[in-house]
Amino acid sequence: MNVTPQNKKEQSWVDYLPHIAVFIISFFAIMLLLSHDKTQDFSDLQLEEGIPSSKTIYAPFDFSYVDTQATELSRQKAISQVPPVYQIDSNVRKEAINKVKNFLEEVRVSKLNGEVELGPYFYENFSSALSEFEIKTLMEEADLTVWEVEIEGILNLIFQSGIITTQDRFSILASLQNKIQIVEGKQEEIFALSQLKTIEEVRENIANELKEKLRKDRKLREVLFKVISAVLEPNLSFNEERMEEKKAEAGGGVPEVVEEIKKGEMVILRGRRVTLQGLNALEVIQKQTKSREFLKKAFSQAIVVFLLFIFLVAYLVVFEKKIVSSLRYLILIHSVLFVTLASCKFILFFEWNPYLLPIPLAALLVSALTKSRFGFPIGLIMSVLACLLSDWSVEVCLFGVLGSFIGIFAVIGLRKRIQFVTVGLCVGFSQALIIFAMMIFQGSNLSDAFSIALLGVFSGLLVTTPLFSLLLPLFEHLFNLTTDITLLELSDLNHPLLKKMVIEAPGTYHHSLIVSHLSEEACKVIGANALLARVGCYFHDIGKMAKADYFTENQHKKEETKHNDLSPEMSTMIILNHVKGGIDLAKKYKLKDKIISFIPEHQGTGVVYFFYRKALENKKTGEEVDPNDFRYPGPKPQSKETAVAMMADSIEAASRSMPEYNEEKIEILVEKIIFDKLKDGQFDESELTIRDIDFIRKSFVRTLVAVYHTRIPYPEKDEEKNLENTPKDQRRDQFSKVALR
Repeated sequence: MNVTPQNKKEQSWVDYLPHIAVFIISFFAIMLLLSHDKTQDFSDLQLEEGIPSSKTIYAPFDFSYVDTQATELSRQKAISQVPPVYQIDSNVRKEAINKVKNFLEEVRVSKLNGEVELGPYFYENFSSALSEFEIKTLMEEADLTVWEVEIEGILNLIFQSGIITTQDRFSILASLQNKIQIVEGKQEEIFALSQLKTIEEVRENIANELKEKLRKDRKLREVLFKVISAVLEPNLSFNEERMEEKKAEAGGGVPEVVEEIKKGEMVILRGRRVTLQGLNALEVIQKQTKSREFLKKAFSQAIVVFLLFIFLVAYLVVFEKKIVSSLRYLILIHSVLFVTLASCKFILFFEWNPYLLPIPLAALLVSALTKSRFGFPIGLIMSVLACLLSDWSVEVCLFGVLGSFIGIFAVIGLRKRIQFVTVGLCVGFSQALIIFAMMIFQGSNLSDAFSIALLGVFSGLLVTTPLFSLLLPLFEHLFNLTTDITLLELSDLNHPLLKKMVIEAPGTYHHSLIVSHLSEEACKVIGANALLARVGCYFHDIGKMAKADYFTENQHKKEETKHNDLSPEMSTMIILNHVKGGIDLAKKYKLKDKIISFIPEHQGTGVVYFFYRKALENKKTGEEVDPNDFRYPGPKPQSKETAVAMMADSIEAASRSMPEYNEEKIEILVEKIIFDKLKDGQFDESELTIRDIDFIRKSFVRTLVAVYHTRIPYPEKDEEKNLENTPKDQRRDQFSKVALR
């Protein structure tokens, strides 16, 4: 077994990277709260299109903007110039030619067969157009094949240029277009509107053409005209889908109309109706102005927050080295600042009065969770942050600083729920007085100043205090911290661990009570946390319950100790193990870290001297005994409270072996034990001063003298009988002599 004292490892800058990361994350989180506005209202100036302006506005700088109205007009113009898109249907031409061919073929067949009646094809397609007389005229024609070819040529020419309906022509004319775009398959071609014919115009052209070719044969000319007219149909139809694509292409191809405005140029004239262009220009001015103001505001706020963090780091390094080295405490501090600032942001979001801001909340939480004095820099930092949040309001800063400082004193000794009301009253009335003083200074009358000052009371009692009472146990649980309220709960001697100790280790229980009393009284005189010392000492030796019989205070007869059959090394192992066992037991019962720290730190790295001396006495020639093998693992006391507990534990144990109790001998014992601990360096990390140790020494002597006081002797039996036989007038004097012995 080789137990060595625990040495502190020297930390490099790499070990502080997580601490630096906490500051960086906190910086950006705070800047986010400070810079995020409720709305994007860039200006108080409200103008409407078509309403005369009440102010003339000039451009404060050169800028350009997109004229949406002009751009939209250009796009609409481009879209309006897109010619209508029509799809040509080639099947219409083919069907018309096939109808004519089939009809003439049917006529030829009937003529060869000598039949007058035509087949079903005629009745299906041409019966309404031709009479029996006209059919007879066709049959009398010598060569219908020639006319079949002629008609096919006429139809090809007609359908090639396209035929539209009269309604479509009117629609195109109404859109002020003089051309259309014809799509056939993948080919697109632009045609002038004059090139397109309606059914009526095509028939007129056909009639003229047949008239040229058949000047003498009027009957045949009329028959052929009717045959061709019967198969005429429009072959152009409007392609709406393609038309929309063309419009989108035309509109998308129009560049934005950008207006250039020079510095000093008039944008809006007072008394003139506001145009859309003027509103667009004003919007650009407002946005760019707001953007520039935001950057300036954010930059200035960042400088202040950076300086506040420098101040915080400097304060921690100089005055609170343990806190700055603890990542948990750093996260706690920044969390408290963020939550408090977020609460203030919430109130300002709803545009409530800034005097309702719970600025003292940060100082109250930090004071209750860490050290009271540490609340002062936190209160100052939070007040400055609230000042930034409320547009650099100095009144808010002063209101927050003084309210926080008064609240810190009210939080000291917070142990009962009713004291939360006291804290709220102290904070509220101090804030009310500050507000009242500021309002009077600013020229307000007494009634107005008094009514606004009531907001301070309201803030302290109904805003800050409820948040404080709600967040205190939450932060205490999240960061495993211990407040005086929790210590009061743990001070109940009905705690399961203490009840178990009464049964399994009654001597240790009694020892713990006396040690707790000694420690509590000593902590009071040096300004340490007496309640923490008392509760910590209740549980400092709970590890002894596992092997209670191996510890002197639990043995009925000292000569019957179980260590008689064990080697000094084995006995030391059992003694040392009560520290580890106590820590495990404390964690099992979910005790706070501050309480658990009493278990190892009250022993520090001291030597189990009894068994070390025994090992020296039993060592063989040439054998060496290493004192480190008999040392507790540590650490040394890290706080004043655990250092006091170390002294009280040793002094109480040593005082049990004193043959006679008087003030002089108690004082010698106390001085010797404290001097031995001091010489061994056990208090090097506890922040105790020589002055503190002297006060502790005097307190121990005073308390031990009171504990081991000499009782007034009572009269023995024979003296009592003598009193009975003594005359009444002499009995009083004799009784006084006996009682005063």
